[in-house]
Amino acid sequence: MVEQLDLSFLNMSYQQFMNTSSPIYLNGGLNAFFLVGLTDILENHRMVGGIRLSFTSLGNIEFLYSYENLEKRLDRQIVAYYQKQKTADDYNIIVQQNASIFYLLKYPFDKAQSLRFTFELRYNRQDWKSISVKSGLDFRYYAPLARTLIWANRLSGSCSLGNAPLIYYLGGVDNWIFAKFNSEISIEPNINYAYQTLATPMRGFSQNIRNGNNFVLFNTELRWQIIQTFVQKPLRSDFLRSFQLVGFFDAGTAWSGLNPYNKNNALYTRTITSGSNLRITIHKQTDPIVYGFGTGIRFMLFSYFLRFDYAWGIENGKISNHQFYLSLNLDF
Repeated sequence: MVEQLDLSFLNMSYQQFMNTSSPIYLNGGLNAFFLVGLTDILENHRMVGGIRLSFTSLGNIEFLYSYENLEKRLDRQIVAYYQKQKTADDYNIIVQQNASIFYLLKYPFDKAQSLRFTFELRYNRQDWKSISVKSGLDFRYYAPLARTLIWANRLSGSCSLGNAPLIYYLGGVDNWIFAKFNSEISIEPNINYAYQTLATPMRGFSQNIRNGNNFVLFNTELRWQIIQTFVQKPLRSDFLRSFQLVGFFDAGTAWSGLNPYNKNNALYTRTITSGSNLRITIHKQTDPIVYGFGTGIRFMLFSYFLRFDYAWGIENGKISNHQFYLSLNLDF
């Protein structure tokens, strides 16, 4: 049995597209998480049931049930998931509900490497018919430079197609507490987006420095466990063992259309309206690729991995004002 306070969702999946100026939260605010698991003696069959209740909004709730069959080389898992989330804009209170069933197949090669397939059937409360196809990559490489110095790299990207695709908002970090959203970057009005999610980390900027149904992102970090460098004996404290100094560099873009330099991309235009009769469209010369660099610290406290990042962004060759990030996340 597990009981804990948390800031995440049980299922880090795609949210329904809202097209508002609010930050995109893939964490559910402070909530209580209860989990019960059962397994047989040989650990060939596992059942897990969980519920998450929100302190910040009584309308938010999640249920999860999972069954795993590990008898053979090909592992099989079925997951049933339900989420109810309440959000609001200037004029409406919106209740989003979705129910999903996942069927997962995993073929392990060893303890660290495996080939995985995930099939999802999802139902949303909104009544629309849509087709979305999505493909992506997430490649990570870690090189030990010394006993307590690691060079970590990540290349990620995705492409969402169909008549109701997914929109990626580039910028910020996962589980960003006090997140900010950039409402000055336009969204392509001719695309019928169905879902929204984040493309992270892109430090140095708020959420939505770039957006679209495609994104590519590169991250590189130097992680130095400074305390373990100078203390040779084993450390019992999670805080001392996990304390890291980090230097990082991010580069990425998100776009709609064939490529990020297509002039039909909404990034290159800005529309200003005044009253009902005046409408001005401005065409901009903008570099679609943005960069970020900075430093940060990481440490474990009360079983939570806290991240503090201090970053500057580079857009159109200019360094922007710094951004500070407090987040709960493990890797990138």
